[in-house]
Amino acid sequence: MCYALPMPAHTGTISALVTLALRQDARTRGEVAPPIVLMSAAGGRYLDGTPADAIIGKPFDIAEIDALLHRLVGASGHGDG
Repeated sequence: MCYALPMPAHTGTISALVTLALRQDARTRGEVAPPIVLMSAAGGRYLDGTPADAIIGKPFDIAEIDALLHRLVGASGHGDG
């Protein structure tokens, strides 16, 4: 799962809450949470401690995203990698 976050001042807090909620939802349903990729133009202190599986900075290269998602999906067993 990829998601983009607006408002850099809140990126770390929002990403933590969204990521934890998605993972808890999967556990509640007895499923494995999908890999979570944070996409944000924020950097440095705004992303410290982010619980996402990976972070992609904006602007991004589509090949970078493609490679990252293939690696994460293959590593997690989601999809066919």
